[in-house]
Amino acid sequence: MNLAKPNKTIQQHTDDLLIQANLLKEYKYISKEQYELLKTACEIHDLGKANDKFQARILTSQKFNHKEEVPHNILSGHMLMAEDFQQLEHYYIVLFAVLYHHHYVDVFAYLQDRNNVVKIRNALNSINTTNKITSRLSQKTISEMKKIMQIPLAIQTKGLLQKCDHTASAEIICEYPPNFLEEKLQKFSQSNHIIWNDMQKYCLENKSNNLIIVGQTGLGKTEAGLLWAGNSKCFFVLPLRTAINAMYSRIENTILDNELILKRLAILHSSSLSYYLKSKDEESEQLLAYEKEGKKWSIPLNITTMDQIFDFVFKYPSYELKLATLSYSKIIIDEIQMYSPDLLAYIIFGLKRIVQLGGKVAIITATLPPFIQDLLTSSAKLSLFDEAQPVAIDFLPTKTFINNSLERHHVCVKDVELNAEDIVNLYKQDNLASCKILVVCNTIKKARQIYEQLQAEIPEEKLFILHSSFIQKDRKQLEEEIKQFGQTYNKEGTVDYQHGIWISTSLVEASLDIDFDYLYTELQELSSLFQRFGRCNRKGAKEVSSTNCFVYTKIDDSLLTHGSKGFIDKDLFELSKKAITGIEGVLSEIKKLELIDILTTENLVGSAYQKQYDEAWLKLQTTELYKISPKEIKLREIFTQDIIPQQIYEEFESEIENSLQILQGDSSDTDKILAQDNIMQYTVSVPYYVLLNYSTHPKVASPKVLKLDNYNEIYVIGLEYNKAGLIPDAFIIESDEGVFL
Repeated sequence: MNLAKPNKTIQQHTDDLLIQANLLKEYKYISKEQYELLKTACEIHDLGKANDKFQARILTSQKFNHKEEVPHNILSGHMLMAEDFQQLEHYYIVLFAVLYHHHYVDVFAYLQDRNNVVKIRNALNSINTTNKITSRLSQKTISEMKKIMQIPLAIQTKGLLQKCDHTASAEIICEYPPNFLEEKLQKFSQSNHIIWNDMQKYCLENKSNNLIIVGQTGLGKTEAGLLWAGNSKCFFVLPLRTAINAMYSRIENTILDNELILKRLAILHSSSLSYYLKSKDEESEQLLAYEKEGKKWSIPLNITTMDQIFDFVFKYPSYELKLATLSYSKIIIDEIQMYSPDLLAYIIFGLKRIVQLGGKVAIITATLPPFIQDLLTSSAKLSLFDEAQPVAIDFLPTKTFINNSLERHHVCVKDVELNAEDIVNLYKQDNLASCKILVVCNTIKKARQIYEQLQAEIPEEKLFILHSSFIQKDRKQLEEEIKQFGQTYNKEGTVDYQHGIWISTSLVEASLDIDFDYLYTELQELSSLFQRFGRCNRKGAKEVSSTNCFVYTKIDDSLLTHGSKGFIDKDLFELSKKAITGIEGVLSEIKKLELIDILTTENLVGSAYQKQYDEAWLKLQTTELYKISPKEIKLREIFTQDIIPQQIYEEFESEIENSLQILQGDSSDTDKILAQDNIMQYTVSVPYYVLLNYSTHPKVASPKVLKLDNYNEIYVIGLEYNKAGLIPDAFIIESDEGVFL
């Protein structure tokens, strides 16, 4: 009786894989051809474990010794016979899947090393089998297999073999049935007396097509996306974690009625387990299993960040597992224009690859610059190393849905800097029943400047600021407060009247469902501007006879891209300024679309944005198979460090140190996750240069270091922290004369 694992025979483990493969067939995720290849790969993949060295090792729980033992995947590959396949290409596909379902060694190098021939022959001879086994794969066989490693059927077979293997080994199901969403959406509409609007009906009627949908804020893009997804495997991609958590909660409670959530709906981001443990009533062990199944992509409906999906574009070892799953899935991209040019390149490259393998794509957004539409719909080569043809996504013609009779924004454009005086003058008018003002700045520095200037004029209880330089605990509280303050209707169902001013940054553009009476904003570029407009008179419930959106087009020139400096693309900014200058009065929804038409591919030729996009695309085109490890991939370049301000540490020292003791002790995994999360609520991220400047300052003490584990640490540093958040250039320095900044 040959073992595959200490508690499973090879046959038992193989049977477990076949159960998973049958589920994929049952849900119609794979074709008959795909299933037959996958079935064969499952049956063969672990036969190499029957060799005597593996069997001796599995009984003693020793580690794999590459000098003594032949990897079992290589032995299993030798047990495949080409004559057993009706098509020779199918033999090479299954051979590739079996040989590469583990990446213990460089398979090609191992097979071509003559020193391994005797080891392979001896290992094969030790296997008790009646099969005719070759002792060496020919160079021709290896070359032919190499040719097919990146064709769709080969990727799917290998990826699905790994999916079945990983889930069977983890003793979880590879896929839960996607048989609930259409019924739930129908019940949701009936119970709430909702009639689907034209955009939602269009998505429902075109479920089998790739779509690009442009729809104004408030038309129900979430429901439209879900109607398009229907009873399919689905990944709903949003740009911000806060938006993901909010959508998860909404779908869970209003559409799925809290029924069988652990088998139907998942969130995929770096803090998903912490979110589950804090928001759900199930036992921690059950939530740990739930999160595990979510990470294995077993749940049908997933709300996710882009980095959880699109890292497969770097073709790291085993990238095929993700791509194969996506090949039978539907992917919804929300607000695609919000991504930086490099992330946009990764997304579009990935979408073309997904569609090439059979997946479906829907782009659903409030605004779509023409140059992004061109990138989505154009043909492009995905590799420079082979003879592959350019790939295009077969989208239906872009469909736009707006209610042009709905007037929401009365605009005034000023070619001056955003200033506190204008805001004060409006706020102090006596004839305003409601004066909820949102101020959106391009930088935290500008937001703090406006906040400090308003403090002398506005009562403390009416003035608030929100940006990313608050500790997590305070930021979460502020986000809840701004959502409450920024609601459209009160509990009585009438328009909510209040007075107050909130100052923020681009943080509020997409992640928060808020509705203010007035907007004061700096210009960044048109897509961003229209997102900011969407936070003012969001539902069109307020009259627009006077200006409610003030746009300031003069900004600090150092913010515009100049070589490696600046973060606002100069060309995008100048084109946007040209389009918006002179706009006065009510700005209709159709006029917004006309304005954004200035952001064409032709107008951005040679721009910093286009160059960054092209560089990212070239990087993906020239990435070789299996040359990058998953640990090397950072889709969101991170140049920050989590720190705890000294005064926050001192205020909560006992709580923080108790959590550290839990992390460094023998507590359960759940307790450690909650303990780390407790510490993280007192942290704020700062650029590395802030930490470097502080650490090298001659008059400040070395920062205290809190070690969370072997890889993660947090610094406690003396930076000023107050109601305006962290002041990164204000060091608290102790001297004989006292404490000063």
